[in-house]
Amino acid sequence: MKRSEQSILQTAAMNRHLLLFRMILALILTGAASSRGQNTVFTYQGSLNLNGTPANGSYDLSFGLYATNSGGSPIGTVLTNLAVPVSGGLFTTHCNLTPVFPAPATGWT
Repeated sequence: MKRSEQSILQTAAMNRHLLLFRMILALILTGAASSRGQNTVFTYQGSLNLNGTPANGSYDLSFGLYATNSGGSPIGTVLTNLAVPVSGGLFTTHCNLTPVFPAPATGWT
């Protein structure tokens, strides 16, 4: 193999390594941007029956977080979403846990 052929092969190998490095760096940076802290709002979908039949209309729905699966007292504040539309027994609403679990003065936010 001539010296110029060897030089071309080395340059090609370096270019492949540089491309691989750039791709890995792009993946890391993309992942870092999407892994930032999430907020405390989430969407809740549920069903509501009234006297055994699917409910229709607007309802005030309350949500609480409990330490047990039955009975007990809510942890923090109970959230109430006013006038949530219910159709055919199905509803979608947003729950915001910030009032229930505010961020500590230090640490995560």
